[in-house]
Amino acid sequence: MFMSAMAAFTALTSQLVLLGYLTCSDGEQIPVYGEPGIWANSTFEWPTHEELDLMTRTLWGEARSQSDEEIASIANVIINRVISPRWPSTFEGVIKDPGQFLVWSDGDPNRPLMVRLRTEDISYQRVFAIALDVVSQRYLGYDDPTNGMTHYHHGQDAPYWAANAIAAMQIGDARFYRLRSP
Repeated sequence: MFMSAMAAFTALTSQLVLLGYLTCSDGEQIPVYGEPGIWANSTFEWPTHEELDLMTRTLWGEARSQSDEEIASIANVIINRVISPRWPSTFEGVIKDPGQFLVWSDGDPNRPLMVRLRTEDISYQRVFAIALDVVSQRYLGYDDPTNGMTHYHHGQDAPYWAANAIAAMQIGDARFYRLRSP
């Protein structure tokens, strides 16, 4: 019985890709598998495990102390950029695009913390779960709750690019924008 169940699990997982790991409270790591590519209506390629990790770290570095809704909205900003022809078409390309996410800047004090963050950390796990949920929903064709927002900032002072915004919404401490077409 065990061998047939193991064979079925092996056959199933060989058709799936590893999306990442969730860590239980006792430290046990549980792999999370998914089946990218089966939904033809998706407007982006499913991110690799490395890209999901980059997305999680970026969201953690930019907004770990914010609400789940704000973190999810920033995740949607990343996806909206992946979909847009204005930015690179991959998650890594969008995330590492110079000057786009402050946490990747050399002088940002959160960068060393983000880079050293362990996947077992409960705060990483929280943000990973949010990122995975947002990517899954968008991949399945659910509506974008930000309505196409591609920029955001924290604080009262709007950056220079906000002058070219056609829409804005406030979620938590962040203000979200969609820029005019060039």
